[in-house]
Amino acid sequence: MNEGYDHLITGLEAALKNIGFGFVSTIDMDSAFKEKLGIDYKRYTILGACNPNFALEALGLEEQPGVLLPCNLEVIDQAGGKVEVAIVDPAEMMQ
Repeated sequence: MNEGYDHLITGLEAALKNIGFGFVSTIDMDSAFKEKLGIDYKRYTILGACNPNFALEALGLEEQPGVLLPCNLEVIDQAGGKVEVAIVDPAEMMQ
């Protein structure tokens, strides 16, 4: 299962890099829970992606979108060989 999960993250990173996004952070929530709380948790990774051109354009129109930067993607092991990828639509959040 870890191989498929890791492969999905690698694929997401490559696909987003191909359209101008870079990654400013990777947070392994399961590792943080283990280290800080001693709790085993399913694999849960947050990828902080940013397209500098889009970010600059958005901030040039209005400064409040900064609370949505970087764009976070969640990759969650849902067991049984299923992995969920989630992202919030920034335009929806601003309304």
